[in-house]
Amino acid sequence: MRFARLHRAFTLLELLAVIAIIGILAAMVAPSLYQWRKGDAIAAGSRQMLDAVSRARQLAISQRTTVYMIFVPTNFWEQPFFSSAALEPADRQAITNLASRQLVGY
Repeated sequence: MRFARLHRAFTLLELLAVIAIIGILAAMVAPSLYQWRKGDAIAAGSRQMLDAVSRARQLAISQRTTVYMIFVPTNFWEQPFFSSAALEPADRQAITNLASRQLVGY
């Protein structure tokens, strides 16, 4: 008695076709994933800004004082923005105080 062939398998050509389709779909999805991550970075920056403003407000209320938030460019500590030789002593002290209290003092 002969048994019918019950086990069927995929051919190499079928497997390569499926892998090619998956590769094409991945190539189509990749740019949208990049845009999604970019939006996530913007949302994280906004959240960090709101947290800093909330912290400054909380500090101002608890200490009954005025709180200042100072925004400087990211390359502020590089030349030509920051040059200690070109600063007056009072300005140098103000910048040193600002740098020493960065992210902890408001």
